[in-house]
Amino acid sequence: MKAAILTETNNGLMLNNYRGFGAQSVKQIFHDFGKECTVFDFATFWERTELKESLKQYFANSQDNVLGLSVPIRSNSGKFNTLPYFIEFAKELKKELQNIKIIIGGLRRVDLDELELIKEDIDAVFLGRPKEMLQDWIAGKDLSRFNDTEYNHIYTNR
Repeated sequence: MKAAILTETNNGLMLNNYRGFGAQSVKQIFHDFGKECTVFDFATFWERTELKESLKQYFANSQDNVLGLSVPIRSNSGKFNTLPYFIEFAKELKKELQNIKIIIGGLRRVDLDELELIKEDIDAVFLGRPKEMLQDWIAGKDLSRFNDTEYNHIYTNR
């Protein structure tokens, strides 16, 4: 398994010069399981085609790939919402790389309009603190104890 995490740590008001703690923590969880993982920070500032090509190259020699969308900040300068941007991008990439799973974390809740975006073509959505859920997901364990919605891929750690 090979994983790449997209994240955006710029809140749109000022450029932050730090790395998102959540994305780095997720990277460490993958590493703890012996999986290769990298983080693409400031992902909304990448040229879309360059980011897509970089990810295709990164995943080129792997048949079991995970694209994680770490969304600690939802908006970017009022231009657009980061979550729909990442989801649209991930779905585009999945059409080209069928051997990729899309997971989302960093959210505490999901709005109804966001639910429309994540109820299909997303493999797992982790709401709340994701550590235990992600560890079990990587290990292939049953996650039903974290699911209290009609959607089998949305997990909540309350």
